[in-house]
Amino acid sequence: VVRGYSKTVSVTVSNTSPFDISFHVSKRTLSTLEQMGFTISPQAVNDLPTGRSVDLAVSLSTTTTARYDYPLGVVSTLVYLVVTGGLRFPLKIVGFVSLPQIE
Repeated sequence: VVRGYSKTVSVTVSNTSPFDISFHVSKRTLSTLEQMGFTISPQAVNDLPTGRSVDLAVSLSTTTTARYDYPLGVVSTLVYLVVTGGLRFPLKIVGFVSLPQIE
């Protein structure tokens, strides 16, 4: 991502279990992501049928005034998708913030 812009990528999550599942990202995690400039949408999925998939939009924004001095380089974090009544599945989010220059 070029500093001062934003970028969104799609991440596909598939339900490979024999049961419908629901999952979410915790509010505490969402708060941490927001401080880093990341967002995930949707933040929760209910009753995803077996064999079906859903796309999550993961964005990194460095466009707001507060992000004007967004640090350059790698920014990464680990997000857990919390399955209702089940396990937590890790999702590593990595971005690279750059600033083009002519020398």
